[in-house]
Amino acid sequence: MPFTRVLILLLLLSSCVAIILLAWFSGAELYLYLPSRRGVLHRPPTDPRLLLFLLSFSVPLGYWLRQAGVYYFMVMTGGMIAGSIVGYLGFDWTPSIMQHALVVAMAATSIYGWRQKDYFEE
Repeated sequence: MPFTRVLILLLLLSSCVAIILLAWFSGAELYLYLPSRRGVLHRPPTDPRLLLFLLSFSVPLGYWLRQAGVYYFMVMTGGMIAGSIVGYLGFDWTPSIMQHALVVAMAATSIYGWRQKDYFEE
């Protein structure tokens, strides 16, 4: 993969991390939809440290298993989008501006990563 494409992907990923940190320090709430085996949903908000851990897991996964990191990140993006919907409809939780910003940043990162999938298959 060319260096510029890796750099763009890392910058997009770091923007997601920056939004999580900004939300954490400002006290804004974030919610990642995580279904459990028993069918019980955890209530909003999600701890930002958990989000950082789950997000940081995609980098080594992508390094070792190439496309799996992109797929994992896309599943997390779906969880953030579902979190906004489930939180609003199921728990009367209003998504914060940081939730919306993180969804947009993660969607942009997922789309860019998906477009680079030819490089991940090499």
